[in-house]
Amino acid sequence: MGDGGGTLVPQGEARKGAQLSQSTEAELRKQRVFSAQWSRIQLPLRAYLASFLGNAIAVDDCVQEVAVVVWKKGPWEADPSDFLGYSLRSSSGCVSCFGSA
Repeated sequence: MGDGGGTLVPQGEARKGAQLSQSTEAELRKQRVFSAQWSRIQLPLRAYLASFLGNAIAVDDCVQEVAVVVWKKGPWEADPSDFLGYSLRSSSGCVSCFGSA
């Protein structure tokens, strides 16, 4: 409207903006919680993988693979021991793949 009274936002657009804001907040929260959990378990996860693989490059590759799986499917808001357990279980496929090379 050209009366100089400001910008009018259609009701549907306002709802979309609110939903986007909520999803952005949820995504940022997930990033913060996941990062804290991941920081806690990286050393034990690396030690576990190194006990099977022994090769630092293979360990790095597995850690990256596990991070993707845990990010997508893992219990990132769970108790730290559950998060570690899920991460260790998720690494078994990687161990069998890289361990046989």
